[in-house]
Amino acid sequence: MTARACVECGVSPRGDEESCRICGGLVPSAGVLDTSGGETVALPPVLLGPRADDAAGAPGGHSAGDVLRVVLEPEAYAIEVCRGDQVVLGRALDISPHAGYLRRFDDVSRRHATLRVDAEGHAFVRDEYSTNWTVRNGARIVPGDERPLRDGDRLRFGSSVGGVVRLVTVAAGTHRAGTRTG
Repeated sequence: MTARACVECGVSPRGDEESCRICGGLVPSAGVLDTSGGETVALPPVLLGPRADDAAGAPGGHSAGDVLRVVLEPEAYAIEVCRGDQVVLGRALDISPHAGYLRRFDDVSRRHATLRVDAEGHAFVRDEYSTNWTVRNGARIVPGDERPLRDGDRLRFGSSVGGVVRLVTVAAGTHRAGTRTG
C-alpha cells in the first residue's frame, strides 16, 4: 500500500480530499502499489474509458494503429506521431517541435518525454528523466522507462498538461489533414 495521490498529477492530498487541489483530478480513497515499476492508484473503469484492444486481443497487451494522436489540454492541442516515428515533448525549442505550445508550462521539463510508434503500430511513452514526472493512467513512469500506450490512455506531463491517447488507423489511399504543431 502506498500513499494516496492524485491520479492525474501525482500530488498528495491534504487530509481526506477527494479531488486534487492542483489539477482537480481524482484522489482515490487508497493507494495501490504497481509492481511494474511505478506508483499507481486504483481507478474506476469508467475513468479509463473503452480500450480498443480489449476485444481485439492485440499482441503485447496494447492496441496498434497507423497514427498515435494525443490531444493535450488546455486548449485541445494535438500531437501526432506516425508509424515508425517518434517525437520528443518538452519546453526546449531546439529539442521539441512542440516547444511552442509546451514552453509556457513551468512544470514541463525542457526534455520531458518521448512518444514513439514502432513499425507494427504499437505506441509507447518514455519519461526523459523529467523533473515533474510523466504519468500514464495515474501511474508515474520511472525516469528512463518506456511504457506501452493503448487507445483511451490518459497521459500527464507535470501537473499542468494532460491528454488522451488515440490510436488511429488510416485507410489506404486517404490523405490525413495536418495538425496544429505549435
